[in-house]
Amino acid sequence: MRGRRAKVNVVNIPAPKSASKSPRPGRAPRATYHHGDLRNALVTAALAAIAEHGAEQFTLRDAARRAGVSPAAPYRHFADRDALLAAVAAECLNRLGAAMTEAVAAANATDPLEVFRATGLAYVRFAVEHPAHFRVMSIPAVVARTPPEVGAAMTATNDRMIASLAEAQRAGRIAAEPLADLMMTASCAVHGLACMIVDRAHGFEDIDLDRALALAEAVTGVVGTGLLPRQPHEPNRRFGGSGSGRDRAARPRAGRSIEQEPGSESFSGSDAPLRPAPPRPAIPRPAPRRRAR
Repeated sequence: MRGRRAKVNVVNIPAPKSASKSPRPGRAPRATYHHGDLRNALVTAALAAIAEHGAEQFTLRDAARRAGVSPAAPYRHFADRDALLAAVAAECLNRLGAAMTEAVAAANATDPLEVFRATGLAYVRFAVEHPAHFRVMSIPAVVARTPPEVGAAMTATNDRMIASLAEAQRAGRIAAEPLADLMMTASCAVHGLACMIVDRAHGFEDIDLDRALALAEAVTGVVGTGLLPRQPHEPNRRFGGSGSGRDRAARPRAGRSIEQEPGSESFSGSDAPLRPAPPRPAIPRPAPRRRAR
């Protein structure tokens, strides 16, 4: 039929295939999470995010992005941000507790000082091997959310270390200082060393595990010996036994004004306590000049 348009039945005409959406330029396609351990993946992602940016800026959305899952996926395991922070705290403290328990089991259980020293070495080792865990453990916002059962386990570990120090005091192995002060001093020493290694402080830029443990042995040795010098014949109580180069380093140099006298107060826990020498006479100073008016 000329002059008329043919009627076309559009019902049987196939629709054109829609072009598949391609990822935006410069953005990699997001990987999906398949292996089924979503909870631990979120804890690991949160740990990395907190170690990098701190706890204040941490969000569930960031953890989901790092784990490669949708923003709604974390709510399958964690009710909110605080719940995930509590899981991160538990992960850090449980790992540290396991490391210390293993170190104590490998130490000489009959020597309380060696047991106490082993915990210090384990703390530094943990910091070097797990720097993200170590950094996160020092964040108050994370520690405040430690689950009660994990906190109780860490308290029990601390109580066992205090019991080891008390046993050493009763045996005359260490000075009769308050146990809380001894714990604080030792903790400050090993924690400070671990921080300098992990933060790559000046002089600690390239410290591997072997060097870190050697430094930990030196620090715990000084803590065990004390700072006061000794006479050459005095038995050394330093961690690790006697007769080493550390013993020679602990001996007094010529001209030191520390004397040894039985019965005096001891600050080092040695067999022969130390007594400070009499004070030196004061050096007279010239009288100040008066200003002319």
